[in-house]
Amino acid sequence: MPLSRYLLCLCLFFCMQISFAQTDKILHQSFFIEDINRVELVLFDDAYELISWSGNTILTETIVSFSFAPSYVLEFYIDKKHRYEIRDSVVQNDLYLVSADLKRDLIIYKSVECDEEVSTKIYLPDSFVEISENVFEKRNSNRE
Repeated sequence: MPLSRYLLCLCLFFCMQISFAQTDKILHQSFFIEDINRVELVLFDDAYELISWSGNTILTETIVSFSFAPSYVLEFYIDKKHRYEIRDSVVQNDLYLVSADLKRDLIIYKSVECDEEVSTKIYLPDSFVEISENVFEKRNSNRE
């Protein structure tokens, strides 16, 4: 009996440590599209959820879950490395949204590989329609 109690306590302690070892962060960005006729997305691993909405800007919400590292490690990758940032570039009336880090090497902290889960939601105005994979064009736009 004492051994089974010991193992039970050890398992509970381990589970508590794992549950406390996860850090989550939600990042928001907005992109103004007043004179934009076309949007192209070049995102890491093309992993995103597209949500149509009645707004007049593009909004992004990136949720990052990080395990086996303290929160300051995640903050470093957000603030210093811009790992999860989406950058915009406008060429004529075309907007390109590109992941700042398209490679994303593994994150190692104290010789332990950190688990990283990233999900991105993109809120695209309903005035845009998909014309090809990751390319959207404003309805009734007069492209030159």
